[in-house]
Amino acid sequence: MGRHLLGAMLALLGVLMIANRQFSASWQLVPDDLPGRPLLAALLGAWLLAAGLALQPQRFARVAGVMAAIALLVGFVSFVPLIAERGLTYNPWLHLSEQAIMAMGAGLVAARAGPAWNRTGARRLRLACIGLGICELALALTHVAALDGTARLVPDWLPPGQREWAILTAIFHFAAAIALISGEHALAAARALVVMFAGFSLLVWGRIVLLDPSWQMFAIFALSWAMTGAVWVLADALAEERRDRRGAAPAPTPGGMPPDAGGTAGQ
Repeated sequence: MGRHLLGAMLALLGVLMIANRQFSASWQLVPDDLPGRPLLAALLGAWLLAAGLALQPQRFARVAGVMAAIALLVGFVSFVPLIAERGLTYNPWLHLSEQAIMAMGAGLVAARAGPAWNRTGARRLRLACIGLGICELALALTHVAALDGTARLVPDWLPPGQREWAILTAIFHFAAAIALISGEHALAAARALVVMFAGFSLLVWGRIVLLDPSWQMFAIFALSWAMTGAVWVLADALAEERRDRRGAAPAPTPGGMPPDAGGTAGQ
């Protein structure tokens, strides 16, 4: 499901960029006076549309994942100059982390579809968990740095309160970061993040799109769901790894001893 959701949202983002011939917020550092800017925006949108659609069938997953990761890494790199200019202000780091999460998801789709996954999958999953954990630290810190702004995004009817939810989500981000980086309960952390990101996409950006149905708000809505899909890709991969590990474990004998323990003890 993670691959399908990520692909669908990237395709939607591509359609929005083609229709409006503008870059979404993830590529906001593209200079306004760049020659051929509308054409470049449409071409990037077409690239995302093709990658998103190709992510749906499994047989194209590897190529499509690479295509999507390249486009998302372009957005990732575009925020580096802003970070160099603004230093530790939270906004560039927030966008950088969001792009990194989506690129991680697309890259993981490509890696899982490659021939070397059976040999290198565990190591790549570990690196993906560490990478997502670092992004989660950045998201947690930006929640703290912009606590009032985060609180205003929370629906005012949601108990126990807007500020309380802003604090709770920052704590959840920190906890997920610790679990992912340490490797302890990484699958539970990834699944919890899927739920949290989906809730944020629905309750925050879904409400904002209803109030302000501009194409940029729709683009942010699609990007939020794409992040949800990217984390879901990691959760799917971790769940598959756990199933494979359990399947490879030797079955116990009727007496409760491992198959190779009884013979040695009886000699």
